[in-house]
Amino acid sequence: MGEKRIQAKSEVLKEQLVKTSRLLHRIGYVAGSEGNISVRISENFILVKAADATSRMIGPADFVRVDIASVASGELAPKPSSELPLHQAIYTARKDIKAIIHSHPGHTITASSFLDCLRMVEPSKKISEVPVIRGYKPGSIDLANAVASQFENTDVKAVILERHGLVTTGDTLEEAFDLTQVIEKNACEWETLHIHEMINSIAKHVEGIERELLSLRKPKHRPQKQRR
Repeated sequence: MGEKRIQAKSEVLKEQLVKTSRLLHRIGYVAGSEGNISVRISENFILVKAADATSRMIGPADFVRVDIASVASGELAPKPSSELPLHQAIYTARKDIKAIIHSHPGHTITASSFLDCLRMVEPSKKISEVPVIRGYKPGSIDLANAVASQFENTDVKAVILERHGLVTTGDTLEEAFDLTQVIEKNACEWETLHIHEMINSIAKHVEGIERELLSLRKPKHRPQKQRR
């Protein structure tokens, strides 16, 4: 793809990135400058959100073109997101992926503290479960490699980062966004079920304590002394 075509395509994709970023903020999946999204322009180039860009007020100028194989991100202006290595690693592992959304939906983040894998309460043809990745520093190469290793399995469309959000992928931004909503909805349902199970467990424990206390309060039968 020639430079002119790349530039023309970039302008169209930047508008889609702006729309999706603002929507993520509006529904509460990101706040301030957290989260990051990207799209593949060509085999070798992507557009990714700039570091410190606020999703609520984001514009086309807040996305930077990056070579997927480049490691010299510090020379780019504006500076790309600190999670650029994660995006590059996924695009390198999977040529079929055209868009990535890294968001911070609350129920999914809560579930990440308890689960090694979030199984869909309502399984769909798109996805049945999402693995949780633990123990890596945000923005690190180690995290990027761990995520990429999951995506080497072509059935994987999303991963959850422990207390650091949700990464979804797709052929388009719309597809990645829809998947984000599906997973967050299922995480909310899991959380509700988990809370109910905890309440029921506590209630049964309290009932057992109450029965034990009642048994202690009952007067004990004392044998009468025999008369002489």
